[in-house]
Amino acid sequence: MQSSGSNSFETLVLLALIVAAAMLVRKGRLDPAAQSLDRRQRVRPLPLEWLDPVIAVVLVGSTVWSTAFPNLAHVGVALLGAVIGIPIGLARARVMFVRALPSSKSVILTRSTTEYLLLGLLLCLRLGGNAIARSHSHAGVYVLAALLGLAMAESLARAIAITIRYRNSVMEGAPLR
Repeated sequence: MQSSGSNSFETLVLLALIVAAAMLVRKGRLDPAAQSLDRRQRVRPLPLEWLDPVIAVVLVGSTVWSTAFPNLAHVGVALLGAVIGIPIGLARARVMFVRALPSSKSVILTRSTTEYLLLGLLLCLRLGGNAIARSHSHAGVYVLAALLGLAMAESLARAIAITIRYRNSVMEGAPLR
């Protein structure tokens, strides 16, 4: 069980991350490159891509800690969830990335039908798993562990893949698409 001090600290960290994310979103919208983009595209400062996995860890970190460590099987199930989340995160990064903007350390990302389908898959997995987890059954704890592993791995894999594509694009000096 968490102490109220721990909850307060997590809340403050989460609030600071949300403020940082809002400032980075604003920076992306004010970037001159944002003015000439297709309506489905947006400029995202690269650090903003890394806030998503950090927020995922802050939001679910204590739950993972309390869920995964009482039983070694929970760790295995969380790793299984991560194995499912990694290819989803890599696929989302591949379809989202348009090009790097080295002048502002940003990327141009796009929304596409494929990305929406992958996002829908993630949502279905999370909602379906949450329904099982809320049943307070023995299986629910395992499903929760798998979902937490999936959420954190997907977010981290996407951030890593976008960063690698950004760096490769900057090194080549040309957009990838």
